[in-house]
Amino acid sequence: MDFETKKPPKSSRLIILRDIKSLDGTKDNGENERHLKGLFHELQLALYARAWEIANPGDRVIGVGATQVGNQTQQYLEVDPEFSDMCSNMQVGIVGNDTHGHYRLPGDFKDETSNPFRAWMRERITTAMRVIESAQSGNIHPEPSNLCKYCPIIDACPSAKRGGW
Repeated sequence: MDFETKKPPKSSRLIILRDIKSLDGTKDNGENERHLKGLFHELQLALYARAWEIANPGDRVIGVGATQVGNQTQQYLEVDPEFSDMCSNMQVGIVGNDTHGHYRLPGDFKDETSNPFRAWMRERITTAMRVIESAQSGNIHPEPSNLCKYCPIIDACPSAKRGGW
């Protein structure tokens, strides 16, 4: 999964993954807030990207993004820096480099050798693994709310909020 920007692996196909996110019309201000939330606060896009690569050996995910559907539809895309120019020229969406100044591979202290897109993917997957390990060891801290009514294990949860819906 890890490689330096100057030593990329050979790839049989280059893949861009999108996740469609609907926005409440009143909250659709035409900005990329939902896309950024997907990159920095959620794990889904990175897990999808890595799962694709594992399921399709030889493929390389070079971009992920949220297609925000609301009053307007905007296709945001975070791309591997190696493919930023190519993706911009292909008009595959609004190309960003929001991960580029924030991530590098573990132990790498020089931005110029890390591939920030791959480092972002690694960090999000590492976070997912920590969440899984924590849950498996019994560290679960539920936050009861009206959303409990959608939980498949409500009958087993002593903290579930009941009634009022």
